[in-house]
Amino acid sequence: MSGRESGFTLIEVLVAAVVFALVMLLAGEGMRLALSGWQAARLQSEESAELIAVQRLLFRLLAEPWPAVVPGGGGLALAFDARPTRLRLVALLPADGGRQAAVELRVENGALVLVHAPLDPGSRTPFAALATGRRLVLVEGIRGGGFAYWGEVRKGAGAAWHSAWSDPHALPRLVRLRLSFAPTDRRRWPDLVAAPKVVTPVTF
Repeated sequence: MSGRESGFTLIEVLVAAVVFALVMLLAGEGMRLALSGWQAARLQSEESAELIAVQRLLFRLLAEPWPAVVPGGGGLALAFDARPTRLRLVALLPADGGRQAAVELRVENGALVLVHAPLDPGSRTPFAALATGRRLVLVEGIRGGGFAYWGEVRKGAGAAWHSAWSDPHALPRLVRLRLSFAPTDRRRWPDLVAAPKVVTPVTF
């Protein structure tokens, strides 16, 4: 048997080594891309789950505000202070032991923020306790957003969306929270729309 038949030439060995290196390179690149895609999908799934949880919490807060009697108001005045980028109301929060709490939602500095505090019976207003309330950032990286309120601001005016609500004796028919993100942000926030209603009077 000749030497040619019993082994490989140096050229053949080098060619095989180069081919093997290319195969390993392509396999490694494919693995890297697959891992990167998996991580991106997992991150997007986690972000979506967080937004869904926030929407569920906010829907419950907006759909069931608790009224409060404001001293000197001449009757039942709803504790519902509604502005373009801030909404204050009285609600039940598990974080406050299931008691009535003053709640503030606001869009500021690229974030949706929740501030809450137990109602202070000794205060003249239900929202005074918010000055020392607990602050929680619900959503970060917001490009823009705010609240809108559907209803009649005065009798006979017809229902429409308004940027604020000032009627102390009636709630708007609908409350909408709209948030937007940068075009490069994968997160999406469908408009949150809730129909608030009075659950039961709370003497304040």
